[in-house]
Amino acid sequence: MLGSCYSGSLQQRLSQQHMTSTFEWHQRSPEISLETYVSRARIALGKALTCKTLVYLDTNYWIMLRQAANDAEANRAHTGLLDMLRRRVASGVLLCPISASTFLELMKQADPRSRLSTSSLIDELSQGVAMPLISGICTRGTENCS
Repeated sequence: MLGSCYSGSLQQRLSQQHMTSTFEWHQRSPEISLETYVSRARIALGKALTCKTLVYLDTNYWIMLRQAANDAEANRAHTGLLDMLRRRVASGVLLCPISASTFLELMKQADPRSRLSTSSLIDELSQGVAMPLISGICTRGTENCS
């Protein structure tokens, strides 16, 4: 599970060693249902995010930042923003979670190179954190109302 203020990168969490140990943990813990596991993981993630500033970037900003990352002649303000976001994400104080709408817009990018470049930047700045759909928030919020 994630600790409070977890700062590991997405690549660390998806490493072969981590995935293997996760599978082994699930095999040793069959009494824990998928729903319980997911609920605990969401709570742990929520706790880990309480000490971070979350910055929502719309698709236009992701594209602008991708251009700043890939073009040495990019707008200096955009490059400065990207540098600041990268530093703050790397230091563990900020995160730029991706939304479902941003993901859908990303999939519409026809050029595979620009799509890969944008998705790599999203992975770096979001650290794999995604905002839940509003319907998911409403559903989870009403499940415990009985």
